[in-house]
Amino acid sequence: MRLVLASLLLAATPAAAWGPVGHRAVGQIAEERLGEKAQQAVRGLLRDESLAEVALWADQIRSESRWRISSPWHYVNIPDGQTYDRTRRSRDGDVVGALERFVAVLRYDGSSREDKLAALKFIAHFVGDLHQPLHVGRASDRGGNEVHVSWFGKSSNLHRVWDSALISRLRLSPKSLVRTLESRSPEEVEAWRRDSPMTWVDESMALRPLVYNMRGRGLGRAYLREAGPVVEERLLQAGVRLAALLDAIFE
Repeated sequence: MRLVLASLLLAATPAAAWGPVGHRAVGQIAEERLGEKAQQAVRGLLRDESLAEVALWADQIRSESRWRISSPWHYVNIPDGQTYDRTRRSRDGDVVGALERFVAVLRYDGSSREDKLAALKFIAHFVGDLHQPLHVGRASDRGGNEVHVSWFGKSSNLHRVWDSALISRLRLSPKSLVRTLESRSPEEVEAWRRDSPMTWVDESMALRPLVYNMRGRGLGRAYLREAGPVVEERLLQAGVRLAALLDAIFE
């Protein structure tokens, strides 16, 4: 299976997602919802680290020569009105394909411990990425990176607003999101667990009208009121679904 992992090493362009607070929140929510078998397997691989900590790893290692090629794995470009299955795939890979392959690495009994550990860290990150709407983005504006905006009077871009600026303004934290999840109905949370990665992709695409509803380029309180609840829900969903995915892998 080392060949499977090596086959993912392709060419790269820069990208990032959610920021440290968002990815930590996804990891912490997932860790607290893992079943017993998944808990044991994850602890055996991570040892003294937590899912919240390693969920940041995929962003942290992209400057390393070995992993520079991983940048395209953090996002996927899908034109408006299209689906992932109907879109021409990038030869450099994308987040959907990378997630599928790292899941295969983690499932395969013959994978080395080193490869399984890397796969787990990538999975913890990529599940979060797929829930950031601009990581299922338009190639024309590089997932909002080239949409320049003013955020509460300061120069920014739409991608950065969704990665971290909204989370910062909302004062979200991993602990606060874990508490918020407790107020959701068990039926709603269970429905999230059953959804497939293709559903996550479709959900992110369906949010484009809201994401691009800027009413000009000066974003502030009105945009925060509309986008804030969406950011919170996407982080909750990502954490719940990461736990469900790991439960399925280690069942």
